[in-house]
Amino acid sequence: MPAKRFIYTIIVFLTKCSFLVANTSKEFNTTHTTINKVDTTIRNKQLKKSLFLITEKSVGLFSVNDTIGRSADFYGWPQIEDSEWYDGCIKPTKNIGGLVLYYKFAFSEDAPQIDRESISKDSLKYTFSKSDNCTGFYYRDSISRIEVYSEKFKTKEGIGIGSTVSDLQQEFTGLEGIYGVDPDGKCINYIKVKEYPRILFRFACEAVSVDVDKESSLDFEKKNSSLFKPDASIITIEMY
Repeated sequence: MPAKRFIYTIIVFLTKCSFLVANTSKEFNTTHTTINKVDTTIRNKQLKKSLFLITEKSVGLFSVNDTIGRSADFYGWPQIEDSEWYDGCIKPTKNIGGLVLYYKFAFSEDAPQIDRESISKDSLKYTFSKSDNCTGFYYRDSISRIEVYSEKFKTKEGIGIGSTVSDLQQEFTGLEGIYGVDPDGKCINYIKVKEYPRILFRFACEAVSVDVDKESSLDFEKKNSSLFKPDASIITIEMY
């Protein structure tokens, strides 16, 4: 009897231990799952916030001199390869909803290091563009310039497309107005601010209270933010 009772006691003890281990494991798994859900929620909120945030160095998930990668997929917008006329050149771009990403120049068509056969096979890496002074190959996955047209993108101060000169004056310091015409005769009206040195806030021709063509007949640009009308709205945000 003592031996049987001892064996019985051992069995009961092991059963209780198994029950405790099972419950502990279940509680651990539940806690671990809850923590993972919280972490995922936090990451999703952070990602959602960063999708449309303009900082000193980035627009949403994109930065100048960085790669495009899979970042464009997070927006769920159509991705269209196109080209834009800029600075006297036709430059290849990728348009993603309200963003235009300019491809970074790789090398000219007559560069000595060109192996045309290997480049033609590597069309995913390079694209070719032909125009005056800018003919050459461009990296498809590298950004040289960003243009914002969507109202969704804003700085932490709430400045974005549609914000006015008055808004900039209220939120920022060291405003510098740049107005004039480019070599192609296109009016160039920008305001730069001290807090975002790599960004140009662009305005329409009528945003300046002077005759731009007459004022800029000899100069490419003049600097005077006070000549910008307070109610003029931002039409484009550009990052270099």
